[in-house]
Order: sequence, then structure tokens, then C-alpha cells
Amino acid sequence: MSDPQHLTIPPTDISQGREVERSLQPGLREQWMFLSPDGRTLAAFQPALGGHANFLHQIDLTTGDVASIKLLEDYRLTIPIVPSREPKWHVPPGYDVMRSIADLFPGLIWRPGSSGFAFTLGYQSSVLGPDPEQLYYVDAFDTAVLPLASRAPGIDIGHRAEWSPDGQVISYQRSPFFEGTWLIEMATPDTAFRLLEEAVDLKWSDDSTRVYFEDASFDAEPPVAIAREFQVWTRESRDLYSVEFSANELVLLKVVGLSEGSLVVYEAHAVADDPTQQFPNYIDDPARSRLVLVHLQTLATRSFQFHIVPNVFLLSPDGSLLLARSEDRKLGMVIDLAAGDVIHGPSEDLFYARDWSPDSHLLAMRRDDEIFFFDVTTGLTTPIAPEFEGEKIFLGWVPDPSIYPLASESEPSSPP
Repeated sequence: MSDPQHLTIPPTDISQGREVERSLQPGLREQWMFLSPDGRTLAAFQPALGGHANFLHQIDLTTGDVASIKLLEDYRLTIPIVPSREPKWHVPPGYDVMRSIADLFPGLIWRPGSSGFAFTLGYQSSVLGPDPEQLYYVDAFDTAVLPLASRAPGIDIGHRAEWSPDGQVISYQRSPFFEGTWLIEMATPDTAFRLLEEAVDLKWSDDSTRVYFEDASFDAEPPVAIAREFQVWTRESRDLYSVEFSANELVLLKVVGLSEGSLVVYEAHAVADDPTQQFPNYIDDPARSRLVLVHLQTLATRSFQFHIVPNVFLLSPDGSLLLARSEDRKLGMVIDLAAGDVIHGPSEDLFYARDWSPDSHLLAMRRDDEIFFFDVTTGLTTPIAPEFEGEKIFLGWVPDPSIYPLASESEPSSPP
């Protein structure tokens, strides 16, 4: 266990370059902090400039204990490096030296069950070829860092990494659009195998045996958009839903997730504004876009249409409700999937909703540095800790607040 004294603000004279003097702002940013699913442990990156030590801390929120891993010092990584995968450093214009762990845009994903986490160090700068990336694994409150897929092919390991629901497999994409989707079995963490030729985001079945994803064949006559199921271990696949479209339109499917034995898919239609152009712009067509539920056994479908075309979706943990947001129109809505009804919205407030509570009753919303809860049962919005000034950051939900020594019986069942 590391001495908690490492959790300090770096000296204010730390410079980001020899020519441009600039210091790190105090405090930890939202994108550097990751709460474990059980709410007990906060993993936090602590960048520092000027060659000072950079850390990854694990903070036990129930005891205050800290376990620290030194990631970088004197501009060199201090954790194991796989040959050929040492990350490149992104240097913005006007900066001579930019070497803190923040330059590598670290991402971290907790293992289901909170027994450990994986994090990626690297920087994807181009789709024309792979950039070095490395995925690492750390057991909860341990300081040993294990490079994953050390014997797997490629220099880009860990892009868009995600855990399977049982925590036994990690999926990642290699050199997007070129080298496919790969899996790492934690039983053999030094290897990986290619699951799919396509680089796609996966939606897993609850038993971790099947994945679902969207695909399209633009060279087919006519072109077709497809939602597919793939058996992870038998390598069997089947098309669950498909839509053909003409040369003057575009149809894209978005696999949202699973709900009560059905695959939830959004079918987005767009039409060319000028079909005579070789590369026309496409305009959303709400009249034909729709949400589709495909029954996994019978392939029977139910569909619902809305007045807006959402492009961001978040399924509730119990699969009964769907938060859908339109980034273009800055609107959000909550949909009851059993009835196909919009029960809240579209509204600007729901555009800022981001996280479902574990019991699927609340949505966490952040707007103008303030945090709110939206109750989908009552439709009421409640500010959180309005008596505190300054920026508030939502880190996650705590399933069991009794783990905290100072928690009282009067506290809500799923606090932030």
C-alpha cells in the first residue's frame, strides 16, 4: 500500500514545455476518475508535468486507504512495456514537450464485480494506420500492472476496450476499420484472438455467450443494413434484422441492447439533399426512422416512431426503459419499451441525463456544473447538494450506501 502523501497537488512551477510556461490546474478532472461498480473504490489518474511522477491511485472510500501505482517519471513509463507498443506522445502546436499521462488519453474500465480494472495507454491519431496502444490489468487494491495480450499480433491493443458481463473476457478493436474486433480471455491474458473481421462495438448477452452488433453492405444490390447475432465460442452467426435501401437514401442501424428477450435496434433513415451529387449530404427522415424490437426466438418485430431522430441511447439496467438523446437538437426522452410510449420528453433537460441508477428509477443529470436527479416514476427533478458551491462531478452510483461508516438510514437507496 502506498503512502497517501502522494495525493497532492503538483508544484505550481511545473511547465508543459521549455518555451511555453503553463501549470496544471489543481484538482482531478472528471475524465481521470472512475468509481468501481460496488462504490467502494475510486481509481484516479494524477498527471504531473515537467518530468514529475504521474500516478494511478486506488482510494478505498470506506477506509481512506490509498494504493498508488507510479506510471510515469522523467518522461518515461515506469510500468511494463511490450516491445513496439510504447505509446506515441501527442504534442499540440506551440508546445515543445508534452509528457504527462494525460497526453495519452487514458481510459479505465472496472471489471464487473469490482475485482479489478483494465486501462489503456495510447493515442489514436489516424484511421490510416495503427498507433501504439497497450491495455493493462490491475487487481483491485494491488499495485502489480499486467500488460494484456503481450503475445498477440499488432501494436494497437485496447482501443475501445469493454468487459463481458461475466468479467472473463475483454473485447477491443484493432486499427479501426482494418483489423477487426478481438477478445482476451482472462484465463490466458497474454494472448488474444480475432472474433470478427469488422471493428465494431459489441452488445453482450447476459450469459456472455453471444454478442450483437450492426453491419452494412453498401456494395450489395440493393445496399442493406443488418443487425447480427454472433455466438462467441461456436462462431455461428445469424442475421436478426435487415433493411434494404436505395442509392438516394441511407439507412443505418444502431444496436442498443437487450430487453426482455428482444434486441433493441434503432433504424435511422436519411435522404440525399441532392441525388445528382456524387457525395451528397444526407438529411434525417423522422417519418421513416423508427425504434425496432426484434424477438430473439421468433424474429417477430415491433416498431415505434418518434418526432425526433435520436443518435445516443442508454438502456436502463432492467431493460424496461430507454433514454434517447438527439445531439443535433439538444433534446432527450425516456421511452417505455413494453408500451412503446414516450413517458418523458422530448425535453432539453433530459438531453443532459447521462446515468441510470441500478434500480432503473433515477437518471443522473449534469448541467452548468450542477448535478440533478430525475425520477422517472414521478417526473420530478431534484438538485443534489445545492448548498455546496463550485463544480460538481457525478462519479457513479453506490448500490449499498451502508458500506460507508457515516451513512444513515434516511439516505436514499441509490445515492451518487
